[in-house]
Amino acid sequence: MIARKERTAVPEELARLRQIAGELKRIEYQLAQIESSLGILGAVRYDKEPIMGGIKQDHSDTVAKLLDIRAEYERKWDELLGVRDEVITKIESLPKQAHRSILSSRYIYNLSWREILSNHVKYSWGHVKRLHREALEEYCKLTKDEP
Repeated sequence: MIARKERTAVPEELARLRQIAGELKRIEYQLAQIESSLGILGAVRYDKEPIMGGIKQDHSDTVAKLLDIRAEYERKWDELLGVRDEVITKIESLPKQAHRSILSSRYIYNLSWREILSNHVKYSWGHVKRLHREALEEYCKLTKDEP
């Protein structure tokens, strides 16, 4: 039986980056949904005769919700940038280019493993996973050496 190497845990700040990026995508989807529902509203045309009758609609709740979600999006984006700057500095200090490339692709650019593999054509799936594990180990050493 072939012994498998123990899996290296992803440092919390790297996992947090991917989590925030996922939350931002979710919020972007919500924003798009609300904006499209508000997009059916036309601007008021004062040069035309007013149309009498019809159903009056109050969209103030929807607009308020849109503003709240935009504020949440901005908070998450600021949080992402704060964590991201710290992580980029650490990744750039890794000695091997392959390690920097794989960690940047996965955690800074939030790419899937399939996308990372297509960017590293010369590497097999197993080799990319091994490089990722080594890169995480090196990253963790940097984190432990900090004061």
